[in-house]
Amino acid sequence: MIIVYWSNDTTRYLMEQKTLKILDILNERRLLLSKMYNGEILDKDLVVFQIAIDSKPAIFLEASRKDFVFKSETSSTPDVTLFFDAAETLLAILLNEANANDLFLQGLYRSDGNIILSQLFLFLFQRG
Repeated sequence: MIIVYWSNDTTRYLMEQKTLKILDILNERRLLLSKMYNGEILDKDLVVFQIAIDSKPAIFLEASRKDFVFKSETSSTPDVTLFFDAAETLLAILLNEANANDLFLQGLYRSDGNIILSQLFLFLFQRG
């Protein structure tokens, strides 16, 4: 993706750079996440999770029963929006390093939309 700016919008540029860094981290951990992926729990062919981190532009997780991909944009309408205070909170949930209920109670994670899909997200990378 190439972004062309016609005005001096450095805040937006910096925010998009942070989003790209988050995507880079997720892509670096793709092999590990693939081993943990539990797409069989999804009840439809494609689920789009919009992931909002702090005030950065959202990223998207397109998940199917067989595969997943993290993207900076999507042509599909998100099924649910997940809000995180920081990228580290998202990673902690994806890598099962934190209790999502505790994070929710601390106000570090919340969702809007399909509550069942928001709960399935918490188990999407927990195989076993």
